[in-house]
Formats: sequence, structure tokens, C-alpha cells
Amino acid sequence: EKGNDTKSRIERNFGMARPEGYRKAVRLMELADKFGLPVITLVDTPGAYPGKGAEERGQSEAIARATEKCLQIGVPLVSVIIGEGGSGGAVAFATANRVAMLEHSVYSVISPEGCASILWKDAEKMREAAEALRLTAQDLKQLGVNDRIIPEPRGGAHRDRKEAIASVRKAIAAMLDDLSGKDPKALVADRRKKFLDLGAKGLAAESTPPAGASRRQHPQTLGHIGAHCQPQTGFVARAQRRDNQLVKMRRLCPSEPPVKRPHCRAHLQPDRFRHRQHRRGLRP
Repeated sequence: EKGNDTKSRIERNFGMARPEGYRKAVRLMELADKFGLPVITLVDTPGAYPGKGAEERGQSEAIARATEKCLQIGVPLVSVIIGEGGSGGAVAFATANRVAMLEHSVYSVISPEGCASILWKDAEKMREAAEALRLTAQDLKQLGVNDRIIPEPRGGAHRDRKEAIASVRKAIAAMLDDLSGKDPKALVADRRKKFLDLGAKGLAAESTPPAGASRRQHPQTLGHIGAHCQPQTGFVARAQRRDNQLVKMRRLCPSEPPVKRPHCRAHLQPDRFRHRQHRRGLRP
């Protein structure tokens, strides 16, 4: 939880968990698995805390352990993105059998500002990055990332909290009913299959060339994805030009077998090598 004002957000570190928080979540999931209790996670975080102390205490290891534990427990695991789900810090809690999102929530591997600063070296292009990331609940439902969209009151969940809470409660109950009666092995297999099948439908599936077709026969691989990223940013066009340049370079410079070099260092320092042989009496 991020909080709803400056004081509460500072107390909650703006929703960014430290390694101890992920390790606590792992212990709680182990207890739930031991006693056969379903696990429900409500995610609202921009990501894990990126501070120096968190890295020193094993932030990435803690996130990996939490994700691994989500995939191992044999009880129903349901996750709801109630605001923002960012980076691996959200995936560590949302590797669930069923993932639901509020109507106006977002879920992405990186924030639009971070994506724009990495790809274009300009954080001002965050709008283009947000379009390309497809981080809304509606787009992610189409791509198969989330399973259910929870409607919000008019104006957003903060306008009528009671109605929003009732909608989330109803969605969680429906998802748990769907998973009830399954044995632990079936739940684990269902969870693993859900995440292994990501990309099998939606834009990724539509842009995949058919079996046996070459890139030339299926030129819309990159263009089809870029067509959904309006307004056009030129990123897809640059990627296509780069691909064409690589093809031309491969035609002009065919691959050659690697040159075998001797294991000794004589070819690097011939004079020094001859001097050593002379001292040892191996060379006149």
C-alpha cells in the first residue's frame, strides 16, 4: 500500500518493499501452504525499493525467492492489482493462479518514465513509452496477462471506496470459487502453465510468423506491433532499418571459420619468447 497522503506514503516508503518484506511474504506463504489456506495479494507498488542498503541485503535474491515460492505453494493464489504493479517487485506477489486488475490500474515491467529514459534517453517521451508498453487492464486482458477486470465507480475507486471494496471482494470470491476443489498438484500445474503460456495469444501471437515462413514472407512481424502503438514514434521504423542493415552486412561479409590461435603466448611476444629459448639452450 502506498498511502493516501504525504505522511502515510513516507511511512510506507511509497509502496516500495525492502528485502525483509519479501522474506516475510515468503514465510507467510509457507504458513498458508502448511495449513491449507488460500493466499490473496493486493498489489500497489511501483517496484522494489532501489536503495543501496536494500541491494546490500539481497533485494534481487529476495524477489526471486518470493516468485519461486508463489510457483511452489499448493494452495489457491489470487492477486489483485489495485493501483500500480511495477517491475519484479509486483511480479513477486502476483505470480498467481488468477490475476485481476481494477479498471484504471496499470501493470508493467517498467514505468513509462524509466522506459523512455532507457530507449530514447528522454523521459519526456513517456507517453510514447506508455502506448508501446500496453500497461492498461484492457490491453493486458487482451494479451492474457490478467484474467479479470474489476469495474470501478464513476471517477475512480477513490470516489467511492465502499463500492470499490465490494467489487474487489466479489471478484476475489469468484476467483476462489473457480479454484476450489483442485488438488495441490493441479493448482501448481495451473499456475506454471498460466505464466509459461504468456505470449501465446494477443499481439504476440498475431505477430508471430507461421511455421516454415521466412522473415521476407512475413514482413509484418515488427510493423504489426508498431501499428498498435499510436502515435507512431519512429522506434519501429528504426528497428526495421537496423534489421535491413544487418541483412546487408551478412550478405557482404559471409561468415568465416574462426582463426585458431596457439595456446602459448609466443605469437604475442615473439622476441621475448626467442630470448627465453636462447637462455635455456633450446635455440642457438
